[in-house]
Amino acid sequence: RPGEWKRLAERSVALSRHAAGIEREYRKAVHRLNSTTDLHGRHMGGLLAAMQDMEEKRSHCFRDAAMKIAVFETSCLRNVQYDIDSGVQAVESVDAEAELQDFIRDHQSKAQPPSAVGVHSYWELPGSRQVPARSKLEASIAPQLEALRPVCKALLAVTSDEASASVKDSVERLCQRLRGEA
Repeated sequence: RPGEWKRLAERSVALSRHAAGIEREYRKAVHRLNSTTDLHGRHMGGLLAAMQDMEEKRSHCFRDAAMKIAVFETSCLRNVQYDIDSGVQAVESVDAEAELQDFIRDHQSKAQPPSAVGVHSYWELPGSRQVPARSKLEASIAPQLEALRPVCKALLAVTSDEASASVKDSVERLCQRLRGEA
């Protein structure tokens, strides 16, 4: 069976070559995997270090902010307490009744309050029979009023031709009087 041995030998050589090629590819794949793993390790190390640094800074910022808020709130509470204490002292120092009495004393009227008046008939009142004298102003206005009376009467009355002429005359006399001609 030498033919079969030859075929098996050729097949064995081909499979050996194929196995050597596959082994080379396997070694290249392992080498690529290792170099990628190294690269991944280096990059992930830097990335994780950066993320850790960011988280540490963030926690410091939160702590600082919390401390600042605590200081601010404490200061605010102290200011409120100070204002309340000042308000209490101001209220305690005020004597409202004395201030009210001072205000009343300062603003009280100096005039005497009116006395009680009894009810009297007109004829019993003092000076009820005397007609008051005309004042100078009334005396100076009286002629103008007398001149105005017919004009007003004519204006308020039903108009006719005769009344219209009378009104014109009265208006003319009033104008002369106002100008000081009559």
